[in-house]
Amino acid sequence: MTRLFLLRTTAISMICIAPLLFWQVIQKQKGTSFTPASIGLHGEMIPVTESGDRVNVMTQPGMWLNQEGREVFLSDFRGKAAVMAFIYTHCVDTCSLLTLRMKELELWMPEEWKERVQFILITIDPERDDPPQLKQYASMFETDPRQWHFLTSEEDIVRDMAKRISFYFEKQGETFIHQDMLALIDRQGNLRSQFWGVKTPDEVMKAMRKLEAEGGL
Repeated sequence: MTRLFLLRTTAISMICIAPLLFWQVIQKQKGTSFTPASIGLHGEMIPVTESGDRVNVMTQPGMWLNQEGREVFLSDFRGKAAVMAFIYTHCVDTCSLLTLRMKELELWMPEEWKERVQFILITIDPERDDPPQLKQYASMFETDPRQWHFLTSEEDIVRDMAKRISFYFEKQGETFIHQDMLALIDRQGNLRSQFWGVKTPDEVMKAMRKLEAEGGL
């Protein structure tokens, strides 16, 4: 981990936290307890369908563009485990902090995992987050495009994907109300764990070790 990256991540954390604290003060003055991160649940959940089956994320149809402008399908990502999140690059609260947590997770991972785990971030703002914008955002975190995939698509495809993974977001003017969620997906494409709220790497690592023991990593 370079000194430059440490300085950059500290700056990103301050940029993320300051607007969120300001938001909380304003909402408190308005007499409401709502914050963007408070929608939904916190902690780890094991998602299944009503019939008790696992949710396969990578079977969703539709074409996506990555940060390099290349056309991809979610089925292309089978064969490796994945950590997935929904973000948007103009986010003023927790999206950058969530991305930073994913970067920290990558740095914490055992070396033998790094060729077996990929990171997928889906924008909920496809109108503004085109591939050049996603590439610029990715560069802030010194991500390797061979392992990090920042995806955009048509709005209905993004919303269908969010529905499949039980992720809530709603546009309000130029911003979005959204949950903070990390999803752990096995190499067959099955959704194995969801972490609600901005989690520390060790919480996710625990689930990844379990996934490795079960042959899903």
